[in-house]
Amino acid sequence: MSIKNISPITRVKGELTFGGDKSVSHRAVIFASMAEGGSVIKNISTSEDVKSTISV
Repeated sequence: MSIKNISPITRVKGELTFGGDKSVSHRAVIFASMAEGGSVIKNISTSEDVKSTISV
């Protein structure tokens, strides 16, 4: 197995559109929590799992 180093991106700006399923909603919340500034997530799943992720 080879190891690859990934350099972090210093700034990402734009809009992404994905379906509103539960796994994508979890990822959107996690990425938004790591971003600097504000994030807007539309059409997010309203499952209890996603609500729990948001509350963390």
